[in-house]
Amino acid sequence: MMMPLAFGMWLVHGGLIASVLGREGTGDIRTAFGTWFRILSIVTSSQALFAAIPPKAITESLFGSSFPVRFSYLLASPILIAERIKSRVKKITEAQMARGVNINGNIAERIKALTATLLPLILGLLSDIPAASMALDMKGLGFAKVRTSLKGKASPSTFVPKDLSGKTPVEAKNLKLLANDGTLLLSVPKLTVQKGGIALIAGESGSGKSIVSMFLAGAVPEHLNIKTDGDAKLFGESILSSDTLHISPYVQYVQQNAYLSVSGCTFSIFDECAFGPENLGAGISETFENVHSSLIAAGIENLKDKEPHLLSGGESQKCALSCALAMNPKLLILDEAFGKIHSSDIPKIMQNLKERCNKYGMSVIITAQENEPLKKYCTNFYHIKNKELASGLSDDRSSAIMPLYRSFYGKTEILSLRDISFKWTEESPFLFRSINTSIKDKERVVLVGPNGAGKSTLMRIAAGLLTPYEGEVLLHGIKLSVLKPKDRALKISFLFQDSECQMFHPTVYQETAFVLQGRGISEKEIQKRVQEALEEFGLWEYRDTHPLDIPSSERRMTALASIAVADPELLLLDEPTRDLDSKRRTMFENWLSQRQCAVLAISHDEAFSARAFHSCRHLDNGVLRCGFEAKGVA
Repeated sequence: MMMPLAFGMWLVHGGLIASVLGREGTGDIRTAFGTWFRILSIVTSSQALFAAIPPKAITESLFGSSFPVRFSYLLASPILIAERIKSRVKKITEAQMARGVNINGNIAERIKALTATLLPLILGLLSDIPAASMALDMKGLGFAKVRTSLKGKASPSTFVPKDLSGKTPVEAKNLKLLANDGTLLLSVPKLTVQKGGIALIAGESGSGKSIVSMFLAGAVPEHLNIKTDGDAKLFGESILSSDTLHISPYVQYVQQNAYLSVSGCTFSIFDECAFGPENLGAGISETFENVHSSLIAAGIENLKDKEPHLLSGGESQKCALSCALAMNPKLLILDEAFGKIHSSDIPKIMQNLKERCNKYGMSVIITAQENEPLKKYCTNFYHIKNKELASGLSDDRSSAIMPLYRSFYGKTEILSLRDISFKWTEESPFLFRSINTSIKDKERVVLVGPNGAGKSTLMRIAAGLLTPYEGEVLLHGIKLSVLKPKDRALKISFLFQDSECQMFHPTVYQETAFVLQGRGISEKEIQKRVQEALEEFGLWEYRDTHPLDIPSSERRMTALASIAVADPELLLLDEPTRDLDSKRRTMFENWLSQRQCAVLAISHDEAFSARAFHSCRHLDNGVLRCGFEAKGVA
């Protein structure tokens, strides 16, 4: 970093550029050297500090000090942002390698790859700012003048909660949520949530579930830039009279993207859950009690020492839920908060939430695309249709006809995993050991297992994106490690859990066409394939729209369209039905049923897994076992 800076300062202050432009020099080279030396001193001393003192110790010292918490966050933010950027860059790099971008190629290839990495990184960080800022408010950052620290001395609580007894948690009537140009986003004729009640709001992707959730959490106008016609009351007071920070002790909102709910200020799940109560000034004994009960309610008490950035998707959602419960809220709003959680864990979590409602009088609002398996735990129901929130379950009784999947497949092995073992570092334990399995021609295999078992990691190894500690991956008998990213991308298409990491083009059309470019395919053929894919997935109207400006369900479909235009020999799908409502799920399943390639998918949807796949592999405790098998082999 310092050498290019020195060269640039020499060009400017040494007079070379000025002489080329026919102008006088802009400064003394000795002054420039002095400035450069000062910068070097700052950089090297900072590096020496970080080398001598771990970032964890620095962060904990700042938040445990007598500094105002926002000032501590400002001082710690370079460290915290760096860790967040590292995590995102890793995801983006893997996604681009899977698409054939050569991250480690020659200079020209690396320059080209830089665009594919930086654009989604910058755009992603910018789009995350409102949600991440709201998450910090929900954790009470800056709420109390005196912040509790679990690392400090025992102290009594400085937080005095309001008396909300006898007050209805949510009352809305004749409310309209509008875009800035006056366009109706959602009409709410009536919405009431009683004390101890669990309300379910069902609706398709993009229907307005997140908008009403954020509004009820006090996000307007600071975090949600919309207009309102009418008002709603939160515990008897106008929602518009407060904000997310000041209602956070009583209202907690868990976002769809659990990654954005993590503060980034802590280094264990336990500390992450305690971060919010600490910000409120809660007593240490009270904080410990709330954190322990919230970890148990979310089913992650065994993960309390794990670092948040190492969590799987489902574990992240459980962590976000646990953090919200640790604040001991009177109203909990869960926005599509179960999408990545294993289906077998949802009933346990819902039962725990119901018990907390009965015991503490907490009320819950849950938004979801489908009523199942949540409705048996709920006390009242709403659904969104045609931009209007209506009471009761949806009256749309029509059910899509699922396609008929092929029952037979070939005998030739497409992908082989031989004695695969993996661990993240030399010091860490093995995630799994000596895994052997294969996928045959046209065979569809589903990989299942509990959250955190290593399913996505094994999938990334199968794609050649991670190097196993031991063993090898073969594609048609050839070691995957010897193939260049572009050659792998011609044979393997990968759908990631986080679709945003795959996208770096300014329009849906260009994003979909990318995989076909540079293959010797005519422009006319590319246009034909792209149009067919976009029409098949209902995306043609979005063809000139940026992928990050469309709803999550359509972003998922865009990622699917970008691999549908290719003709791979192997499809790797990580939670392909996540974020898809019934309409888009039908589109996806119709497309999948027509594929003639081998498929390896991860899914928590048991009905989809049983319907769409020939066989199952169950990964748990580092062991891979076979589940149901196909009816026959061609």
